[in-house]
Amino acid sequence: MSLALSTLLFEWRRYMAAVMALALSGLLVLAMTGVFIGIGKGFTATIERSNADIFIMQPGAKSLIGGPSGVPRRFIPLAY
Repeated sequence: MSLALSTLLFEWRRYMAAVMALALSGLLVLAMTGVFIGIGKGFTATIERSNADIFIMQPGAKSLIGGPSGVPRRFIPLAY
């Protein structure tokens, strides 16, 4: 039996902890990727779900997200 295999069999608890830590870190990476993709899809949901061929927006609006809202100015202090 080789030295590496005998060490692996003797210290199996240490290696199992390392494998579990790597599995947990992989799951966290997958979770963060899912959160990032979900936020990105949330930003574009208005455009993707719309059946419109053209969007009519207010003057001065550069995009659907960052443009001026349709809320009257007198309501902005109450909402924020």
